[in-house]
Amino acid sequence: MGPRHGDELNIIETRFQDYSTANISIVSEILTIDRFIVLAEKGANVITIRRPTMPKKVSPKEPLILSLSVVLGGMIGVMLVLISNAIRKLKEPLAKA
Repeated sequence: MGPRHGDELNIIETRFQDYSTANISIVSEILTIDRFIVLAEKGANVITIRRPTMPKKVSPKEPLILSLSVVLGGMIGVMLVLISNAIRKLKEPLAKA
């Protein structure tokens, strides 16, 4: 085992005396935080600041929107016609009686 492994085992042992209650995700998070702290104490660059970049232009996909509108409009129109015909057919026997 290398020195880093020994340090991490010491961290786990000091933070968790009873390993049965230690959740693996909690241990992983604590080790990640402790690694970050150790790097910061050693003087490593833990935060880098970059110059802003030009944003990418996002444009709507007009053909897709148009085709979806036509298809959905047609489907809704057909449904309305079918529903109105069904209602009219239900009312015809009632009107004759």
